[in-house]
Amino acid sequence: MKKANYEHVIDCLNKLKTKIGDEEGASFINYYVKNEAFTPKQLILVLRMLKRYNIPYTAFCFKLKIRRNREKLQFERLTDDEISLISKCLSPSQKKKLDLM
Repeated sequence: MKKANYEHVIDCLNKLKTKIGDEEGASFINYYVKNEAFTPKQLILVLRMLKRYNIPYTAFCFKLKIRRNREKLQFERLTDDEISLISKCLSPSQKKKLDLM
């Protein structure tokens, strides 16, 4: 299942790359390949672009990383709409830790 989720994200990012251009699209792909997750701000940007370009995606396949203080601070500064957008990407343990259950 994990491999299928990973491949789904890469497929979505490749489709997005055809819409936004090689340079920006490749940076998202490279970051995801290296980290297998996005920072809160990156994830919001990616999901908004997927919606804007009508690229279908499965939210729970996209992973969020909030390990570093910088990432935690990004998450704390999210609006309610932004949290709602990425909430389906959070693991149960992340939801519990962030008190979103």
